[in-house]
Amino acid sequence: EAAKTFILNHGKLEEQLQPKNYKGELQELLQKRGGQVPNYSVKKSGKDNAPVFEATVSALGKSATGKGGSKKEAEQAAANALLDKLSKR
Repeated sequence: EAAKTFILNHGKLEEQLQPKNYKGELQELLQKRGGQVPNYSVKKSGKDNAPVFEATVSALGKSATGKGGSKKEAEQAAANALLDKLSKR
């Protein structure tokens, strides 16, 4: 029983440590809704030692923007925002 509890709790911990893949979730949602591919554009601003990236993603006639300290973070934030718009989570 103790081992089962440990394994269940360890699995939950791993889920918390792994960041969500909003770009993947968006891709899956779009596949279900007709196969459109999301279109990302990224702009970089700020200093070289502290860049700020702003990504915009569009699909199904809607768009959303996200910011982050890396291109990947900004795209994930934008995908998450568009998922909210498309699925009303």
